[in-house]
Amino acid sequence: MIRIENLAKRAGGTQILRNVTFEVVPQSVLGIIGASGSGKTTLLRCLNGLEHIDGGSIDLDDVRLESGIPESDYRQRVRDLRRKVGTVFQHLHLFPHLTVLGNIIEAPVHVLRVPRREAEAEGLELLKSVGLKQAAQRFPESLSGGEQQRVAIARALAMHHIQSAFLSAWVSICCRWKADRRLSTVKRTPS
Repeated sequence: MIRIENLAKRAGGTQILRNVTFEVVPQSVLGIIGASGSGKTTLLRCLNGLEHIDGGSIDLDDVRLESGIPESDYRQRVRDLRRKVGTVFQHLHLFPHLTVLGNIIEAPVHVLRVPRREAEAEGLELLKSVGLKQAAQRFPESLSGGEQQRVAIARALAMHHIQSAFLSAWVSICCRWKADRRLSTVKRTPS
């Protein structure tokens, strides 16, 4: 369960998020819709600790990220939160020097300390689920934009302990059947 209460974020003198409150139950899909510049990406960045929140709290299972706590505690809770959350943004930031499979296994091997062979097997299964198993040894520059997005989704889901995957604008370039396929992949992640 994700619970957001009175979340606030400011940039300079501008209030980007004001008293945002909602809950997301496990195995559900939530869409965040709004005009350009309305704070959608800022909200996602707050939910995974990429932006420091200025007010309110974020609860994900046993992790509570809140404003007003000491900076060292805040940083530790962000680390704990990121072990449970995967994020795919519009700008995918795939590592150009790594293969598709290398991009997917990088975090599980180095952050979660998953044995390389196990991470590779899981990575290949994730690639299969997004229709890209045959691209495992290719490099990101050889992929289309949609294929790169699917690699980024698989990379987020490879953190097999994640509770949630936050996706930003990835459905927009995909046809309907591909979007349905990825949503079912997201729903199959462990809770």
